[in-house]
Amino acid sequence: MSDKKQECPSCAMMVEAGAEVCPICGYDLPKTKKSVLIGVWLLILLMLIWVFF
Repeated sequence: MSDKKQECPSCAMMVEAGAEVCPICGYDLPKTKKSVLIGVWLLILLMLIWVFF
């Protein structure tokens, strides 16, 4: 079993990171797509490069 947890945006309870629905309140937990994550990191990298050069 995984030790990773995430907070439910609806009830603020900690639930398993891979859960699709909060077992406490039934909220459909959002999924973060890898493409969005990569885009965010690239944007941060570009901003850092711009600031330092």
